[in-house]
Amino acid sequence: MTAIKILIVEDEGIAALDLQQSLRNMGYIVTEVAATGEEAVKAAKELQPDLVLMDIRLQGEVDGTKAAEIIHGLFGILIIYLTAYTDEDTLLRAMSAQPYGYIVKPFKERELHTAIKMALSKHNAEKKYIAERKQAEETLWKLNDELEWRVRERTAELRQAEQKYRSIFENAIEGIFQAAPDGRYLIANQSMARILGYDNPEEVVSQSSGVTYESSLVAGEAIHCRERQLCRRDGDVIWVSESVRAVHDDTGRVLYFEGTMEDITKRKEAEQALRESEERYRQIVETASEGILLLDGAGRITFANKKMAEMLDCTVMELVGGSFYDFVDKEWIDQAEEFIKRRQVRELPEIMFHRSDGKELWASLSTNPLLAENGQYSGALVMVTDITGRKQFEKELARLDRLHLVGEMAAGIGHEIRNPMTTVRGLLQYLGAKNECSKYNKHFELMIEELDRANSIISEFLSLARNKVVELTTQNLNTIIETMLPLLESTALLAGKGIRIETGNIPYLNLNEKEIRQLILNLVRNGLEAMAVGGNLTIKTFEEDQAVVLAVQDEGKGIEPAMLEKIGTPFFTTKEHGTGLGLAVCYSIAARHNAIIDIATGCDGTTFFIRFKRGQSKDSRS
Repeated sequence: MTAIKILIVEDEGIAALDLQQSLRNMGYIVTEVAATGEEAVKAAKELQPDLVLMDIRLQGEVDGTKAAEIIHGLFGILIIYLTAYTDEDTLLRAMSAQPYGYIVKPFKERELHTAIKMALSKHNAEKKYIAERKQAEETLWKLNDELEWRVRERTAELRQAEQKYRSIFENAIEGIFQAAPDGRYLIANQSMARILGYDNPEEVVSQSSGVTYESSLVAGEAIHCRERQLCRRDGDVIWVSESVRAVHDDTGRVLYFEGTMEDITKRKEAEQALRESEERYRQIVETASEGILLLDGAGRITFANKKMAEMLDCTVMELVGGSFYDFVDKEWIDQAEEFIKRRQVRELPEIMFHRSDGKELWASLSTNPLLAENGQYSGALVMVTDITGRKQFEKELARLDRLHLVGEMAAGIGHEIRNPMTTVRGLLQYLGAKNECSKYNKHFELMIEELDRANSIISEFLSLARNKVVELTTQNLNTIIETMLPLLESTALLAGKGIRIETGNIPYLNLNEKEIRQLILNLVRNGLEAMAVGGNLTIKTFEEDQAVVLAVQDEGKGIEPAMLEKIGTPFFTTKEHGTGLGLAVCYSIAARHNAIIDIATGCDGTTFFIRFKRGQSKDSRS
């Protein structure tokens, strides 16, 4: 079938381009786009299009209506008017060129398509009718004597044509109808009867009630593919798509309405089922406990669920459009790219991301490649599971294992070392008591002090042991802090610093008072040493996330990130005369109390959080 050639006459460039694209999308050939009436007449003469889409108001001496009259009069080309003006004067001038259609801007593509099809159909019918009429007239003039025979022959042809169109009408898949101005059906085909739930068209026509059409339709506006619900004869409610227009007489009075109707119930049900399915899957994705990402072939993020955004401490909008690899730690980028590019269903046990707040996010990945209809790789579905807690637990477990190993070794050799040390200390005291050795008393005292210091270190070693037995009793953490307050304040005062106590309403815990006192004292001494003169150290207690928290906060310079990894390791110290066992002992004491230690540090100071599990506490509070 030869494609229809259309000439566009439009003086608005953007509108002309949009119209040109729409026509090409519908399969028509745009011969040219003219901006003036003069250009339109010239193009119509040279290109002989099948149809002209004419803007009524054009710049220049020849406006749209004048150009349409010339083109239609000289070349017999179809004219469809395009205009944003619907005043009476414009309509009267437009009708003088006998247009085949009149479309008011703005219009939808389907309205334009319908108008073109109707105009072409009308024109073809007219051409056929004119040709047949001309042939009949010539035959009448030439064959006057065969007039009666020719009339009978023509009548038979008309009957055949009528039968053909009636067959199309009666056998059409869509419902076709004609309705009176009051809404009663005048004509209906079998498909229309089926849609409405009747056995035959006669039953449809015999019904006294009909449909009511809105005033805009009466005024001349057509309805194209409007979807609505209606009730069938049997009471079932169905969805239909209908196109209706009003037919007027010369005075503008509505003669009847004509249109088509299609039952789209199954399509609407399928659309609803699809929407419900999409909503179910959307709920699953948005409430998933894992991060979910869709990547395109270049690794850009095209979708992210809320969980993924929460894991990276940003919004979904901040994720979409960015590169997946922008969030991956630089040491893991090569491995991540290799993992994604293999385009297989795979799992990566661990990978490190960087959150927007700078914190590390450890995760495991599983990917599923996405393929286009042609089988080409188009991206991947990535499931991200947060394993940061597990990694921190493994790290803490390894740290505690090292502490316990040191403690167990100390427990094994502590007794063997302490016995000879006790003997040496006793002999030094004995010699110091003799008159003949009195001149060495300062040396004896120094040696005894060093032996006592060594014994203290051994005691700290022994406190690292995992199997150290401690007796836990029900106590309140606030009470222990209050009893230590004079000691803590005097220690701070001697250093030229201050102590603040902020205790909250907390429940009782199962504690070993001696060990808790040692833990607090170690943390307080470390905090005081980290601050300049005049600084304040704050001790807090409170409840948080089913845990009782002891917080020791200093106003020092903070701990360097490289040092955080080593905090709590035996013999690691930044002090000139430190043993490196103070924090190691704190970690061991916390472990024996089923507690964990977290550290928050920055340029304004460091806070140690000791979190005792709430489950081991009693309900009574301080």
